[in-house]
Amino acid sequence: MKTIEVFSARPLSACDREKIEIAFSQKVGQQVRAEYAVDPSLIGGIRVICEDEIFDGTVSAELEKILQDLK
Repeated sequence: MKTIEVFSARPLSACDREKIEIAFSQKVGQQVRAEYAVDPSLIGGIRVICEDEIFDGTVSAELEKILQDLK
């Protein structure tokens, strides 16, 4: 079983948590145990850390990409 860390801008519902755990279990090919934390600086979306990989689907990450493209 792998442990993933899930960061979100607001607390996630039980349904959202279940969907995340199912999606990452399929992605890594085994059961995952998720640890959840709230980080308001993310604005929206989620960031997931799975071992040495980061999956960043947050609004703040998208805004940072746009800012870099404009430079």
